[in-house]
Amino acid sequence: MKPVDCTKDGQPRTDVSKDYFVGEPTLEDLTGVLEINESKIYHVSFPKGAKTKLHYHQGGQLLIVTKGSGSLVIFKKIDGDETKFTIKEEQVIELKENSIQYIPPKVLHTHGSNGQSSISHIAINYNLTQETNDADTIWYESDFKHQVEKRL
Repeated sequence: MKPVDCTKDGQPRTDVSKDYFVGEPTLEDLTGVLEINESKIYHVSFPKGAKTKLHYHQGGQLLIVTKGSGSLVIFKKIDGDETKFTIKEEQVIELKENSIQYIPPKVLHTHGSNGQSSISHIAINYNLTQETNDADTIWYESDFKHQVEKRL
């Protein structure tokens, strides 16, 4: 076992899908580098204005802010079905350098830049499924205010 220096360039970068993010974040997959299989670990950097699309995780997620500030926005499903429904913003949580935030399973949310500054965080996704060895994330296309238009 040896430590990984996350300050160096050359960490494995994963293409960031426009399906799951707004803006131009960068994502480093640290799971393989650390040689673990109990969780998925990513270092994500969001420039000003970039954030995730609306989503939830089947298992919990831990965010550890490494630089800058941003926000975590929690939403509640009001009505509709699994693919098209109405949402309501429940809580906005400020994320700042050196803060840690746990998001329980199946909580609808977005996170990233608050539009005022950039933010980088380590995201740890828990409870990998045995079938895929992945932490299932359910993604949605939404207006971030009232409507969810479709499941991605």
